[in-house]
Amino acid sequence: MNLSETQKKINIGILEDDYSFRESLSKYLTSTERFEVKFGLLSLTELLLKGYDSQFVDIVLLDLHLKDGLCINNIISIHKIFPFSKIIILTGDDDEMNILNAIENGANGFVNKPLSMNKLIEIIMKVYEYTVYFETEQVYNLVKLLKRRKLEFLNNTALNLTLKQRQVLKFLRLGKSQKEIAEAMNISNGSVNQHIKNLYRKNNIDSKSSVMDLLDIISLQEAR
Repeated sequence: MNLSETQKKINIGILEDDYSFRESLSKYLTSTERFEVKFGLLSLTELLLKGYDSQFVDIVLLDLHLKDGLCINNIISIHKIFPFSKIIILTGDDDEMNILNAIENGANGFVNKPLSMNKLIEIIMKVYEYTVYFETEQVYNLVKLLKRRKLEFLNNTALNLTLKQRQVLKFLRLGKSQKEIAEAMNISNGSVNQHIKNLYRKNNIDSKSSVMDLLDIISLQEAR
């Protein structure tokens, strides 16, 4: 590909402890003329010793399992060195928790090994232009993970509710006002209000839909 005068070369950094893969990757990217590989290193320690400028690279390709540190910690450290760079994870491990943790700590994309070089370039360009890129299957798996985590959270929350909190929840589901709940439970409006505050604040319930989900969990628990 010929680089037009208006196109800026995309500066790439590679952190990959597989020497052969790192060298192949570096040579291929350089050969396209669209990219300039600024460094190819085997560890975060090496990177920290180099003392690069904060705007030195546009994209960092980061192996998920470097020998000198956890990927999540590496992402945080890389962002301290290159705060404006985007990070693409290279991995043969598609565990949903790793993907979620990486995203939460600033990863912009995931590339599963083994990979074709053409696919990698496609992903690099999309991250460079649009900030993030994830495959459909990765997004699907993340959604499943988040749903599972929410279900676990609601299940644990339901187990820790007091009897009165459960009663208040059931009345809320029926659309009862605080005054009606107070009369039905023979308690003060202030007590009802406090129960509702505790339900939302102490249990990190942030919406009416979460209340409905929680009630469904309670119904299942009581039916056992």
